[in-house]
Amino acid sequence: MKKNMKILLLGFSLILLSGCASNQSVKSSSFKFEIKELEVNGNYTEEVITLITRTGIKQRFILSKPSNSTKGIIILFTGGNGKLFLHQDEDQWKVGNFLVRSRGIFASNDYVIATIDSPSKRKNGMKDGFRTSPEHIKDIKAVIKYLKNKYPNQKVYLIGTSRGTESVAHLAINLKNKIDGIILTSTVTNSKKYKRGTTVLDMNLDEITVPTLIVSHKNDGCKVTPSSQSPEIYNTLNEKVAKKLVYVSGGYEESINLCKAKTHHGFLGIENDVVNLITTFIDQN
Repeated sequence: MKKNMKILLLGFSLILLSGCASNQSVKSSSFKFEIKELEVNGNYTEEVITLITRTGIKQRFILSKPSNSTKGIIILFTGGNGKLFLHQDEDQWKVGNFLVRSRGIFASNDYVIATIDSPSKRKNGMKDGFRTSPEHIKDIKAVIKYLKNKYPNQKVYLIGTSRGTESVAHLAINLKNKIDGIILTSTVTNSKKYKRGTTVLDMNLDEITVPTLIVSHKNDGCKVTPSSQSPEIYNTLNEKVAKKLVYVSGGYEESINLCKAKTHHGFLGIENDVVNLITTFIDQN
């Protein structure tokens, strides 16, 4: 009898937990992609832009400019501490991150790409709460202003991966009418494991007013970005916002650290298809 009671109680607990996780249906799509080499046509040029965004602070980014007409502006936010070392020679740049190594694919799809570096004078990069700071907002507002002046009448989308999603979600909440949409990939959601910032689920996501795409790898093994929590992001977003949740699978892993870029967490081997999926969403919104 006691054993049966335990089973019943466990079942009741699971029902309660599943009820708390979501109070609305989640619409999602799934895609399995084959491994491919990075497909970049090279019809774009690059330069490093340096802006003085605050007193004594330099905000650098890689500007990738397509040779053809542009369909819009995309600003990329890398994961980790966000340091790309753009103040050094190009062979010293940190370009292994999913978004950074894929920036050429985005540019090949006729988008102007700004790949954001950590601002100057930050020894630890964009850790320790910087991604949700007023200073970060001010820096990116300056980048957006520069890009809109250079490429007028273009939509602006923000894309973040891993810790970069902390930046993107917070900026979307605070910049509202200055951007046109966001994409969250390998989103930071596990507050028990994420100690150097604020998870996306701990933000007021219902204040985001622009189209939002969530992309998760089904086999993401990083403890701070579990794909199982992606439906919570979807459900927390405002119901009036155009939103989409996509699960992908495929690719391979090179690193034993499952939060590094050369894993499913970083969409290794399926970059082309993931980028095309993202740009399709942008084209349609």
